[in-house]
Amino acid sequence: MGGSVPVRLVAAVIAVLVGTGVLAGGGPAEAADRTCENGAAVRDPFADWHLVFDCDVLLGVKATLAGGTILNWDAGIPIRAWDGVSVAGEPARVREIDLSRRGLTGRIPPELAGLDTLWRLDLSFNKLTGPIPAALGDLRGLRYLWLHQNRLTGPIPPALGSLRDLRSLALSNNQLSGPIPASLRFLPGLRSLWLQSNALTGPIPADLGALFALRNLALSHNQLSGAIPTELGFPPALTTLYLRGNDLSGPIPPRLAELKELAYLELGRNPGLTGCVPAPLRRIRGNDLGRVPLPDCPPPPPIRCADGTAVAGPADSRCIQAVYRGAPEDYADVADILDAAIIEPDDQGRYHVRRGQQVTVVTTASLPAGFTEFALERRPVAGPAPTSGDRAVAPARTTYTFTPIPFEGAADVITFDLRAMRTGPRPAEGHVVARTTFRVVTPPPVAALAYTFLGGPPLRPGTYSFAIDPRLPPLILDIPTSEHQVKWESLILDHAGVSICLTDVAEESELCLGMHDGEEWYREVAPAEDITSVTISDVFDYIAASARLGEVPE
Repeated sequence: MGGSVPVRLVAAVIAVLVGTGVLAGGGPAEAADRTCENGAAVRDPFADWHLVFDCDVLLGVKATLAGGTILNWDAGIPIRAWDGVSVAGEPARVREIDLSRRGLTGRIPPELAGLDTLWRLDLSFNKLTGPIPAALGDLRGLRYLWLHQNRLTGPIPPALGSLRDLRSLALSNNQLSGPIPASLRFLPGLRSLWLQSNALTGPIPADLGALFALRNLALSHNQLSGAIPTELGFPPALTTLYLRGNDLSGPIPPRLAELKELAYLELGRNPGLTGCVPAPLRRIRGNDLGRVPLPDCPPPPPIRCADGTAVAGPADSRCIQAVYRGAPEDYADVADILDAAIIEPDDQGRYHVRRGQQVTVVTTASLPAGFTEFALERRPVAGPAPTSGDRAVAPARTTYTFTPIPFEGAADVITFDLRAMRTGPRPAEGHVVARTTFRVVTPPPVAALAYTFLGGPPLRPGTYSFAIDPRLPPLILDIPTSEHQVKWESLILDHAGVSICLTDVAEESELCLGMHDGEEWYREVAPAEDITSVTISDVFDYIAASARLGEVPE
């Protein structure tokens, strides 16, 4: 046979021959009926031998996982009809296991690591006991690992830091102990880390600040000690930071006040906190700072740049001497720059530049104390960088040159910020180092969107048309009437094409759909303590089902 036919295929051939009576013997035939190769669990074991393997894995762990609960996993039932099992792809494989709220009383079997194409594992809201197997770190394609609301014990395995594609890790409301593994810093795409209501000890790893995609960090109600790391102020999209009910001590890092997206902050019941509360944190709509018995911090003293100019604070741009159109060699000195070439900021300190126009920034020779570079205000983005040239300038240099090159379909005029920044943890390879936001100067109406990087206000119920190119069919979506409001967040360009992403108003859940076909690319739904009559997942289901392409405009 040349050695090219898998042994499993040979076994499948024998099983089918026995089951059809070609090979005699009632005993072997009955044994074959109890395997995944009998043509019942997997309809075509010859073509889908990978799925036969997944089926065998699940049958092998059924008793351990279910405990005293009944699951309908059986070789006589098609695997696509098994409780909580989703099969998809080509070749067909088990992609999702959702056994939340099933009353499971067993343990998490390490053999689940054999499902090497699994991208979602949800065992939440059960009564599972025992440790989290380190073998789950072998599920390299896993995007969602939800084990919250169980009775799991032991440490968080450092091996979970190997799940490089992980978007959401929910381990809250268990009995986990030990430190938070520093290896979690190796999860570049992690958006949500839910570890609250456990018995975790030790300091908060400063390396969590390297998770530049992080939006939700919940560490409340543990036994964490030490200082709040300044590095937690670096993830630019951080929306939720829950540190309540620990043994944290020391000052509240002023850097937290620079998180522009922060909407929920809980620091109460940490009696060791000292110093003062940065005043901007009081303005966060979801804060518990009334339970932090500390005064407001006084205004920061003026910082002076090398030219002696007093600036209002660390985010002020006035350490920049000049921004002009052209190359550095066009002028020998700042005083020589022609008035027609100077780009003046608007009243919000932002600059407006035409696409393809080379721009040079002249800075002072040194930056404010504690700051090490000027940079475009940038969020981590996937795909090609939207500008060419350097992304930051160190104090040793006084010029910074770049050319804005937005993606195809962007407005001719773009807006950007220049800020003095502390050098923070570098994001993982594939992410942009500095933080940037490109904004269309005059955003088009929501009903006919042009290509841009930022979203808009909550969408009212109705039908919307999204387009990136007038020559292509627009994507049409229906937004339902619901207590869960959604808004469109961004258009993302990566190796697979362009997708539009929608979030709920709290920005805790996200749905991304392909612009060219309306297919669902990605979904993240934040774990909820309560189930309401209509959930955000239901809203996403409605929107995804409504997606269709419209007609190309005449």
